[in-house]
Amino acid sequence: MGKINNKKIFVLLPDGIGLKNFAYSSFPELGSKNGFDIVYWNKTSFDLGKIGFSEVKLPNSKPHFLSTILKNVKNTIFLDYFTSKFDDDTYQSYKFKSSSFFRSWTESLKEVLYRIFLFFFKIAPKESIQSYIHFFERRTSYYRSCKSQLTVHKPDFIFCTNQRHISAIAPILAASDLGIPTSTFIFSWDNLPKATLVVSTDFFYVWSSHMKNELLRYYSNVKEEQIKIVGTPQFEFHYNSDYIISKDEFFGRYNLNEDWDYICFSGDDITTSPFDEYYLRDLASSISQLNQNHEKKLGIIFRRCPVDFSDRYDPIIAEFEDIIIPINPLWKSFGQSWNEIMPTAEDIKILNSTIFYSKAVFNLGSSMVFDFIIFDKPCFYFNYDPVIQSDINWSVQKIYKFIHFKSMPSENAVMWIMGKDDLRPMLLKVVDSSQEIDLNETRVWFNKIVSVSPNTTSSAILNSIKEIV
Repeated sequence: MGKINNKKIFVLLPDGIGLKNFAYSSFPELGSKNGFDIVYWNKTSFDLGKIGFSEVKLPNSKPHFLSTILKNVKNTIFLDYFTSKFDDDTYQSYKFKSSSFFRSWTESLKEVLYRIFLFFFKIAPKESIQSYIHFFERRTSYYRSCKSQLTVHKPDFIFCTNQRHISAIAPILAASDLGIPTSTFIFSWDNLPKATLVVSTDFFYVWSSHMKNELLRYYSNVKEEQIKIVGTPQFEFHYNSDYIISKDEFFGRYNLNEDWDYICFSGDDITTSPFDEYYLRDLASSISQLNQNHEKKLGIIFRRCPVDFSDRYDPIIAEFEDIIIPINPLWKSFGQSWNEIMPTAEDIKILNSTIFYSKAVFNLGSSMVFDFIIFDKPCFYFNYDPVIQSDINWSVQKIYKFIHFKSMPSENAVMWIMGKDDLRPMLLKVVDSSQEIDLNETRVWFNKIVSVSPNTTSSAILNSIKEIV
């Protein structure tokens, strides 16, 4: 009997974002069981071969410099279009603000070209911008090298793990030009309103019906039959007890007190929450007062945002060293940019264990609400400006006006902290087991955003690919 040839799937990693979802999850193992050869088409600095995965390194080349400018033009044009179409100025807050002072003459030239292109495309069909990007990308050595790699390796399908990275355009174009079916995964719940769809693929993998409707709402050129609802692998790990460290080991490793209860403070990036450290201080101060009058003590497990390496929290941690235990994410930096900071497999256990041994999570608008509800634990959102807040252009109210928060079924999906004085009664709700917190609306929100069974997402994606190839 002749050998059955497995279908070869190229998993395109334009940056490290897809590692957790599609390398550390059950995706590669299930792919092998389903008769696929999973090969990582890897643009990152991470050596997947060292941890047992098959990989092909993408060429060490860059996209066309005009493509980068046009991508920014496209983002602006589409956000202006969304603002007008939906009569909502919130879309303007997603624009990146350029500096008033250019670092070099090349930056000045890019700014001039950006403004010229922006003027032209304001009177041209907005969809035509993508064709110009494709025109320039097809003339790069990067595109030609990608095409050569595909000719040699002959994959049957391209699965891009991130829809927003410009370095994914040339590989996707090369595959399309060779007749290889392509797809991309919308990796985050807040991406589509931000006009971050950079690649043009045959298929789009989304988390839920809600995200499918968003894709159709924002991009009229995408057809319903191109969209596959599959969920997201990022929550799969929460359903596997193998990713939870034993209490003795976890508490011992991080010097946690076994007689205390702990809540998690989940840090935000410095752009979203530039005064995040003051929320941590308010929380720690309230807990310090609470601990003086209660036999059962409460502490904070502080998990900073993985791409925030600032020292802004250090004074608060030092001031409340008896209460705040920092457990930093185990991510590895390969460069200066946020998308060059990559997760490690071990961090999955750290995150899962942090959730498992915490009674609740406190943060400003983080998606950690979905991680915690899987463990039936509440989320508390800070909804006030810190007293020391000094940036007149920033307010917490801007954050909660973001489009993705409109998906909340009701305001009861989270517990709202409207001021520092709210912290004590909120903390009492956490430590007092007799005060049950209603999580029904949180579950409704989770089901709306994630939709598909979150513990079988990898299988859903692979089954869809099998149908296509």
